[in-house]
Amino acid sequence: MVCGTQMRVNTMNEFQLEMSVMELFGQEGYEYIKGEGLFRESSDVLLREDLKAYLLSRYSADGMTETEAESIILSLVRASHDPLYDANREMLHKIT
Repeated sequence: MVCGTQMRVNTMNEFQLEMSVMELFGQEGYEYIKGEGLFRESSDVLLREDLKAYLLSRYSADGMTETEAESIILSLVRASHDPLYDANREMLHKIT
């Protein structure tokens, strides 16, 4: 027991937490880009062109077309938002 001194508890703020997560992603081979370096509408959640390029690259052996990739992206954009739990479950199902 420490008397007369205040015990310091290490706390992590939001920025430190985010940077720790980014470091872990970096160790897995992901590239970190600051939000200011991304060119998109501020209301967009998906990086549509990046996702489209990924889908076309990943499924090129299966013959995925641009139209199919765009259809997948559109289904994610137009996903239901209500009720929240069901909408999140549906989105996770679509993504996986």
